[in-house]
Amino acid sequence: MQPPQVDGLAVLPELTDDAILISNLLDRPVLGRDKIAKVMRALEDHFTSVSDVERINSAGHRIIESIATLPSGNRVHVTVFGTRNDQGWISEVVLTLDEIDVHPDLAKIVESAAR
Repeated sequence: MQPPQVDGLAVLPELTDDAILISNLLDRPVLGRDKIAKVMRALEDHFTSVSDVERINSAGHRIIESIATLPSGNRVHVTVFGTRNDQGWISEVVLTLDEIDVHPDLAKIVESAAR
C-alpha cells in the first residue's frame, strides 16, 4: 500500500536551501531545506489519510489546507503557509495544526525529526 499523497510535501521542491520552518509544534524554528523535509515527512508519515480543503498558489504565497486523520481516528486541521522570496522560491514555511493540545504525540514526532 502506498502512503497517502500529502500536500505539505508539495512545498519541498520550491524551498530555498536556507528556508525556515516555524510551527506551533516546535519550540524553535527549523533551518534548511533538508531538515524541513525531514520534519514534514515525519509528521505526514504519521497520518493515515489527508484530504484537501483548499489550495492557493500565488506569486507571493503557497497555502495548503488539509484535514489529516491520525492512527487514533482523530482528525486535525493542517495549514502549510509558504512565503515566496523575490525570485519566487519559498523561503519561509509556517506549519500549524489545530487541536494540537489534543494530540501531543504529534509535537514529539516533529521535535524528534527536527534534531
